[in-house]
Amino acid sequence: MVGLAALAVSVLGTLRSRVSSYRLLVVFYSVFTAQVATLFVREYLYVAMTGFSYTAVFATFIVAVMLGLGCLVPVAWFYHRMFGLRRQRVLDAAVLVVAVAAAALYVWPGSVTMDAGHGRFVRNAPIIAGNCAYLALFAYILVIGATGPKADRPRRELFLIWATFAFGLVGFAESVASLVQEISDPVVVMSASGQAFLVSTIPYALFGGVLAYYFGSYLVADGRTPRAITVDIVRKYGISDREQEVIALLNQGLGNREIAEKLFVSLATVKTHVHNVYEKTGARGRYALFRLTMPADKRPA
Repeated sequence: MVGLAALAVSVLGTLRSRVSSYRLLVVFYSVFTAQVATLFVREYLYVAMTGFSYTAVFATFIVAVMLGLGCLVPVAWFYHRMFGLRRQRVLDAAVLVVAVAAAALYVWPGSVTMDAGHGRFVRNAPIIAGNCAYLALFAYILVIGATGPKADRPRRELFLIWATFAFGLVGFAESVASLVQEISDPVVVMSASGQAFLVSTIPYALFGGVLAYYFGSYLVADGRTPRAITVDIVRKYGISDREQEVIALLNQGLGNREIAEKLFVSLATVKTHVHNVYEKTGARGRYALFRLTMPADKRPA
């Protein structure tokens, strides 16, 4: 329920923000939610149904794996756009190719050996190779997330970037442990995971809280009517129409990059507008500009 609530808030907040790169993060969380739902279905089959179909259970393993790969692609593309990496389309294509190749290995003929009589299946070489490709892609994403440029970003956005990295780091550690386990013991016994399953969903719920906080702030911010700059201030300082829009967004607490996305202009253009506004008004910061653009009778003492 926490994940679904966070997802709903994230979708609405992303639509309000109009920041295209954020949509990829919401796509990631949507796919991850589907993966968690698949795991719940598997647990339900184990616990609540007698004589369940081993084929159905095995299908949940395959679906969960495919969804796991589907999670990595939008996160990688999200980082590519957030950090403005060169040859972005080439990197996007490379990530997709690796994900598709890993997916193909999971369903490769002979990738598993079923033993329904004992309620288990054996992972063979193709699946292990697929997991290695999965981990390689995962490691690439973590490297990008840790080393990507983060200068001139609002604190809120940095919080989102690092929270995404932390969530990925936990997932990577679990994936490495899983790979070591399947190499040492490739046999999967079809039985409930119990407490281990519940613990593995905690990071998912926590990250959902991060998304709800971040994207929920857009709902609050956009719910406020931006304060119009008085005609006297516009005339006194010679503020242009575009600069008025920038000031309104600054007063809502948005960062330069967020303003650029909302106005569909470059980050450099927003910086120029902000610089010009400060030069014209003499304001030495955002709070000073906020005070200056308030009606005189409502300014704080």
